[in-house]
Amino acid sequence: GAVYTAFAMTEVYYTAFRLFFNGPFAIAMLYVLAVLAAARFVRRSGQPLRPLAMAMVLSALVLVWILISQQVYYYWYSRSAYGQTPIDNWRFSAQMYMSVSWAIYAAILMVIGFAVRAAGIRWLSLAVFAVLLAKIFVMDTATLRTEYRIAAFITTGVILVAVSFLYQLLKNKGFFDALERQ
Repeated sequence: GAVYTAFAMTEVYYTAFRLFFNGPFAIAMLYVLAVLAAARFVRRSGQPLRPLAMAMVLSALVLVWILISQQVYYYWYSRSAYGQTPIDNWRFSAQMYMSVSWAIYAAILMVIGFAVRAAGIRWLSLAVFAVLLAKIFVMDTATLRTEYRIAAFITTGVILVAVSFLYQLLKNKGFFDALERQ
């Protein structure tokens, strides 16, 4: 279902739309909420099924990441193709805002992972940060002007430093000494 949802979202935008506040995105997020609810029920059913529940949660969170990426990309594409005036550099804007949205999403995942004491969610957050850094170093720096490169590196660095400070603060307070829920 998650793979179908991700692929189906590529075919639904034929006009300019409001980013994150549109029907197709809301329907896809309902599917994500259904998967998360199902994971909760599976987790409550017993200890042997806990890994399945965590896999369901992680797949739902990866789907959210894909949906956010598609929203940002198709927002700029649709704005250029179907809006009042075409945007000359819509790909640049899409890539820039996609990087920003990934950084925000990864930070939110990290906070959620700390809040619910779920190592898998924190690892997914680190994976999103890693993909973001690879994207910035490989794709974005080749096409960005110097001032945008500096802003991208500083923004990403600030978010990563904030996450590392949060991690160290919680580690010093004994947050990780308790048995983590899986």
